[in-house]
Amino acid sequence: VMLLWSRCNAEIVHFSLHNDTRGVIHIHTFGFTSRGHMDVEAVHMGWIGNGVNDTDPSLLGFLLVTDDQWTLTNLQLRDDPAPDCALQTFFGSAILTFKDFSNITGDLGLYNTSVSPPNPDLFSLVYINCNDGAQVSMDVTLSFYNLEGKDGRKNYLSDGLTQLPVLYFSFSAVHFMLFCSWMYICLKQR
Repeated sequence: VMLLWSRCNAEIVHFSLHNDTRGVIHIHTFGFTSRGHMDVEAVHMGWIGNGVNDTDPSLLGFLLVTDDQWTLTNLQLRDDPAPDCALQTFFGSAILTFKDFSNITGDLGLYNTSVSPPNPDLFSLVYINCNDGAQVSMDVTLSFYNLEGKDGRKNYLSDGLTQLPVLYFSFSAVHFMLFCSWMYICLKQR
């Protein structure tokens, strides 16, 4: 059981895009505490322009937003023509844009970074492509975790879910005891 325990409580997300032209992709939602972190490992990052306009790498990237910030971002994009991309709005944190890379064509190798959200909250990670028709390819591994205790061990469960394993174990123990009591009474009444 303990061997399975370590494998079942991780918030690690793997995803791949290959010649994808979508503008917005919701990747994952996670509840961070004040000591929360997200590790990003991206490989084989590259893009191909649409042939009409040059692809601006600052308009490709990841945005870390709360639900309220995402709503405000969408309202700002709808009402204000100045920012034409969610990565350029006042809400959310653009944690990685493709401008962060020195080589903008072909295979970009490996990129690692660790990000801490600005405050404890429930955040969504959203991939944004504001270059119409640009085809993006990448393989990304994301690890979401909160540090706990004095030793700073990683807890891969979202903030609201950290007490669930203890709760589930307690309920299963109570059900097992009730089952044993029921079996005892059934056998005694026989």
